[in-house]
Amino acid sequence: MLKKCLTVIISVAVLVSFTGCAAVKSLFSGEDPGDPEDSAEITVEQADTADPAVPENTAEMSIPETEYLLFMRLHVNGENKESYDVVRLTEHTITYRYYDYSDPDNPEPMEKTVTFGEILTRVNGKDKYNIAIYLFDGVNEYEMELTGDLRQKIREYPEFRKTLGTLLGKPFSRPLDGNVITSEDISATARKNTATAEIHGGMDGDAKVDAEGADVQELHPAGYSTWYTVTGEIHEEKDGTLEHRIEYPQVSGLDDEGIRKKINDTIKQEALKALDYCKVSRPSENIDIGYRISRRSPSLLSVEFDGTAYFTLTIDTRTGDRVRLKDIVNTGAGFAGKLLDGSAAVSGESGTGAITNLDPGALEKFLAGADTPENIAAPEKPHVFSYLTTDSLGISIASGHVTGDPAEGGQGEDHRPSAGRVVFEVRFGDLADHIAAGEILREELLATEIERSMFLEPVDFEDLGKMRLAAGKRGPDGAAKLKLLLEDENSGFVYALAEPADITWNFENLSMLQVMDADADGLSDIVVVALYSDGGSDLFPYPHVYFRRSRGFVRYPELEQKINSDGFRSTEDVAGLAAKYLAED
Repeated sequence: MLKKCLTVIISVAVLVSFTGCAAVKSLFSGEDPGDPEDSAEITVEQADTADPAVPENTAEMSIPETEYLLFMRLHVNGENKESYDVVRLTEHTITYRYYDYSDPDNPEPMEKTVTFGEILTRVNGKDKYNIAIYLFDGVNEYEMELTGDLRQKIREYPEFRKTLGTLLGKPFSRPLDGNVITSEDISATARKNTATAEIHGGMDGDAKVDAEGADVQELHPAGYSTWYTVTGEIHEEKDGTLEHRIEYPQVSGLDDEGIRKKINDTIKQEALKALDYCKVSRPSENIDIGYRISRRSPSLLSVEFDGTAYFTLTIDTRTGDRVRLKDIVNTGAGFAGKLLDGSAAVSGESGTGAITNLDPGALEKFLAGADTPENIAAPEKPHVFSYLTTDSLGISIASGHVTGDPAEGGQGEDHRPSAGRVVFEVRFGDLADHIAAGEILREELLATEIERSMFLEPVDFEDLGKMRLAAGKRGPDGAAKLKLLLEDENSGFVYALAEPADITWNFENLSMLQVMDADADGLSDIVVVALYSDGGSDLFPYPHVYFRRSRGFVRYPELEQKINSDGFRSTEDVAGLAAKYLAED
């Protein structure tokens, strides 16, 4: 019996790898896969991703009769009631399978990747999508009842979504409590799979850290390399005696090759289009355009091009999609009025008076058409472009022919607005009520709005270069939390380490902050002694160690508890105890 069951399950696993979960569902349930033509709209474009239907499992495992395969499905709430099988899940994206019925006789399986924020969309006060988890035993599938805790962690904890994503299509121990599945069931199975993979020698040090689930707090957006790099490329051409040159950035180091290619192709295409527009509007001039990175964060890359023409480009590095002003803020009269009420820092020279004296209605019209490169070829039209910095939203409005010195070396100094151009910059914290971006981007933009209490600069973080480490607190809603930021305004780099989610006390201040190699791995770690209060009058110290890994930082809450129990007087004491317990483990 066991051998027969194994044969069926292995055959199904192979089938899933070629046709996806939807085909398995139709095979055993008799239902047809959903038709996307009638599905609820999801506006994020299909990502150029690889084609495996489920995450690859390289460890050779037998599947006992007491275990199942775990799958996830998206149900569309509404009249059509379509369902789509999830084939990949990371902290910030979800990839599902659907069928293209362009040829009704030969429906083609397709995949689409969207941000998880899209899945959390609500329509008329109700969730647009419902997430379901199924267990499959080779013959039947069983829809599980998700506990409130599990639903909350899927919705609100990106690191938990990554752990859940590693289990899709993998063996799963059936929960003991009937058809109810909890977050601990997910974490326990992840730890079990990790142990099995270690026996087979299939994980390196970083992978072990990533898979430990509840025992480690991951402080980076997995699925996307926090430390992606940006380098410049140059396009040059001659037109008789005229010389044309434009330099544009290209990214490397992203985990998803399809997204990396999409980003680089978009940047190159937009740069070359802008060059063509310049040649049309300035047919007798040499053209020289450089660039500078105004923001480089885990989810957003913002580029300012300057020289013969000024324009900008912002990319969502999670999906490769272009981000325009209307994707960041609601550009209605309320936002336009915000630019004119003194909240924004305004700079400009001659010709700016006419722009700054615009009424909110006229300015709103300008903003609605922002980030349209085609206007570069039309001097009579206003040139309105937006960009992001480490802590602000910038908007450049120019009329007529704008010239300036090109940025040098791909990362030049800030340029003063040229004649006829005005620049507004508004801090993200002042735009909280106007931000239209999804949950993840909103959180990333507002992460720099902290009450800073201590700085270290410059701090050498190896391949990252010299960074400014800022520490402070943030807690407008509920308990004040410790917040750490890595910043480099010259390169636009900003990275906010996650708040300690396991700490329920109020963060009051910092006692000690030091960067050192606490685990002797050659990478700089961050050691913090924070002062907390629990409602009483006395403050008490508590240690935190943020260990640098190749893809971000991690904390070990249980390790910090042990260090606190032993006692310490300095950051050196904290680092020494951390090294001791890590060696024991």
